[in-house]
Amino acid sequence: MVGIEGDGTEIVIDMPVKDIENDSYREFIDSLKTVLPKDILVMSWREVLPAISAYLKLFDGFIFVWYIVVFYRYGVWYSEYCFDGCLRANA
Repeated sequence: MVGIEGDGTEIVIDMPVKDIENDSYREFIDSLKTVLPKDILVMSWREVLPAISAYLKLFDGFIFVWYIVVFYRYGVWYSEYCFDGCLRANA
């Protein structure tokens, strides 16, 4: 798309780091900003799609809370069923 004189809208660079929480691409983006002309906008996917980035952070928090609820409830059920039930059956 380079050299299409105003018709190119974006160039995507696929980085080898696939971890979305890893911010190692920041140095590469900063180096591109210094090399390319000022009229070319260089942004990371978090800057291009802030709603999806916020959703992923929110979803990570939700999953953490969900695991706490599920494992707490399973622990309560296990202690009621196994310990109390086993003790009553053997008495």
